[in-house]
Amino acid sequence: MRRRLRTIRHREPRVRRWFFAWLIQNRARFSLRLRIARRGTSRLKVLLGSVSEHIEVLLHKNGIVVAVTWHGNCFDLLQDFDIAQQHSPRGYFSTLVLPEYRKYYCTKEALWRNEVFEPYLAWTNERLAPANWLALLDYGGANEAILLRDVSDLAACEERLVTLLSGFRKLDGTPSLSSNTTLQRWLIRVHAH
Repeated sequence: MRRRLRTIRHREPRVRRWFFAWLIQNRARFSLRLRIARRGTSRLKVLLGSVSEHIEVLLHKNGIVVAVTWHGNCFDLLQDFDIAQQHSPRGYFSTLVLPEYRKYYCTKEALWRNEVFEPYLAWTNERLAPANWLALLDYGGANEAILLRDVSDLAACEERLVTLLSGFRKLDGTPSLSSNTTLQRWLIRVHAH
């Protein structure tokens, strides 16, 4: 007796289906044009109009992350819209939110829409779209990527990073910054003209 092999169709993961449905309804609200660049088994890469290829938007099973890549490696995260979903008698919520600020939703999809997709849309329109420059700062292995509207804002960012790092110590107790640590910086146009 010959057995028939059943064909199993791989459906899009639930989070992707929710994202696509939400995106179709809200595409016009974005200041930048979105398009899907790559679908992997565990994540989805989204391209944003003319935004630099160094800025990657990835939808994954726990949220959306906006990463900066430099020479093929993740340099820093610009923003992270993650949730850790859980259900209670009051509804679905994210455990990453303090109890006094939690909002409860009737469905997981509503949780994702309000706690991940909508904040991502707001951040894209308010922070990414108006930015002109992406500053990459490397101070002895401590990296930071910053969106800037004007290059003149870079000095304040560098000073903030140095102030922050000067308060840290290595595991052996020595200061994390030494007098011979040099700051490397790169400026990249956010939008191709």
